[in-house]
Amino acid sequence: MSKLEDLHANLIAGDLRAASKLVEIALPAMVRLITRLVPKLHNGHEDACLETLLDYLEAPAAYDPARAGLLTYLITKAHS
Repeated sequence: MSKLEDLHANLIAGDLRAASKLVEIALPAMVRLITRLVPKLHNGHEDACLETLLDYLEAPAAYDPARAGLLTYLITKAHS
């Protein structure tokens, strides 16, 4: 299990500090990947990633670890 999946499990268990750690780790990687996938977004990359992270944090149980890694899940949501 990766660090992000560990933080997801902690978040589900009620550790609110896990949310900030998750954003701290995931946001830079997400911005780099989304910038490569959608280069014509014109500086909206970070906004799209933050919105995706906030949506995830509102309902973390919607993520199914059996289907994909958390970063893959978040990138897919941000890309769409």
